[in-house]
Amino acid sequence: MWFFKGRLNTETKTVKWSFSLKDEGDYVTSRPILQKDKYLFTTNNYIIALNRKDGSVLWQIKHKLWATNISVMDNLIYLSNDNELIVLNSENGKTIKSKKYRVEWLDSEAIKHNNRLFISTSNSKIIEINFDSLKIENEFKYPGGWAIGCTPCFINNLIVNYKYFGQN
Repeated sequence: MWFFKGRLNTETKTVKWSFSLKDEGDYVTSRPILQKDKYLFTTNNYIIALNRKDGSVLWQIKHKLWATNISVMDNLIYLSNDNELIVLNSENGKTIKSKKYRVEWLDSEAIKHNNRLFISTSNSKIIEINFDSLKIENEFKYPGGWAIGCTPCFINNLIVNYKYFGQN
């Protein structure tokens, strides 16, 4: 059984609250994100929001999830799941919009840079996505094959990252 340990006091080393996953075979698939008054995270079966203060479930949406990456921008949750980007309402977890892409999988969380949305893919690409339509606006292709392997990092106008098994 997996536990989400929240509110650990580093001075007293006491746990203020904890949350355990209830379903057999359920496990955490993303790092938790603090968004206002809640922690957001995913398991292989759920998208979950917990109350920051006491760990109670604010909402929980059943959804078959693969290796997920989660981010929050402008009060919306951006969930990259397999080859799909899902945008959810952070207050109730309801899906607002989603789009599947012609890649094997999305390899990172979605990030915002210069008011543009970027995600790494398994196909040696970083894609720039339109916030409103979720359509691809640009593709930044690296030579070689396979996955980028990390969230795009920007230094001025340069994208800096690494990738798996690629050729130079």
